[in-house]
Amino acid sequence: IIEDLQWERATPTTITELKLQLKPYLLKMAQETHETGVPMMRAMVLEFPDDPTCEDIDTQYMLGDDLLVAPVFREDGVARFYVPDDGTGQAWTNIITDTAYEPGKWYTEQYDYHTLPVLARPGTDPLHV
Repeated sequence: IIEDLQWERATPTTITELKLQLKPYLLKMAQETHETGVPMMRAMVLEFPDDPTCEDIDTQYMLGDDLLVAPVFREDGVARFYVPDDGTGQAWTNIITDTAYEPGKWYTEQYDYHTLPVLARPGTDPLHV
């Protein structure tokens, strides 16, 4: 979870803090993209080719190896997203809210302007690379 941030009153400063905390992870993934040609922003099926549910998902993506991002497209803030099993059977965690999500399930939740589903793969910590 992002420490010391007041998400109920997010400001440009708190959003900037999140961006700065993710910067080392994003730089690492950019280097990997440069070296391998694998895009940083990946379709779910590229990261989880053995999960048939991921074949047709076009409303969420992987940001590098460890972050699942599900943008909120509806005005009412409702987002529907799928959490794949990465082979560990362990829960993914939203890096903004610290909510855990069991793999292999669809979720429908409401978000405000300051949050969205940004889930860390089990066993990873993209905020502290």
